[in-house]
Amino acid sequence: MDRVLIIIDNIQFSSHLANTLRKVGYDTESIQNEFNLAERVLAFNPDIIIVRGATARLSSLNVGKKLKDSIKFKGKVILIFHDGEPNESQLETVKSDFNLLEPASALRITTEVLNLEPGDQAQLRDRLFKLADDDLFFKTEELTYLRKFSITIEEEIAKVKSLPHVVSISEFHHVKSKLKNELKDGENSAKIKIEKYNDQINKIDVDLKKGLSKRYTKSENKVNRKVWNISDHTEASDLDQLRKEFTNELFKKKNK
Repeated sequence: MDRVLIIIDNIQFSSHLANTLRKVGYDTESIQNEFNLAERVLAFNPDIIIVRGATARLSSLNVGKKLKDSIKFKGKVILIFHDGEPNESQLETVKSDFNLLEPASALRITTEVLNLEPGDQAQLRDRLFKLADDDLFFKTEELTYLRKFSITIEEEIAKVKSLPHVVSISEFHHVKSKLKNELKDGENSAKIKIEKYNDQINKIDVDLKKGLSKRYTKSENKVNRKVWNISDHTEASDLDQLRKEFTNELFKKKNK
């Protein structure tokens, strides 16, 4: 998707939004009313349509209904409404992929356009937020709109940056497939480790479930003592007794 039709009755804001979208990488066209809407949509053949208006000259609801019923537009649609409109029954009659309520800055609208795109739009988001942070003309135009709602440009940038990224269906399936493969690889890896562990256990000539018998342990100790040149139990006891006697004699001499 790279063609965006902007249908907004405010010429200044419409021009600002169009410039913002173009700087991010979109081809845009702007109109300010519903006159010959079907012909204009057919001529420009947009991928996304953005609509904002609440007058007889231009109404988001009317355009949404036309895009659904008479024009049967197949692309994506963002409708922008004033607070308090529309109700749920009205929304059921319109073509809309995303609805916004005022205030809806150019930064916010462009972010939602990116959210409607398939795939990862991280690079375009970076370009958009760099524009919002560094471009003085962009900030001035945004502030002209935001001032009516007592919102600063810094507050709007912080708010939009905190918005969650809407994951597309294709991206969702990609992430799901990747996660499934990772889990499968993890299961295979764990299975291999368990098999290696069981193989090593089988090579040990001892039943680990029952443990070593006391008699077996003693016989093994005797073998080890000979190999390591350690005195057996009887000789060790004799040595302990000699140490005790030597210590006692030593203390006796000391006390005299």
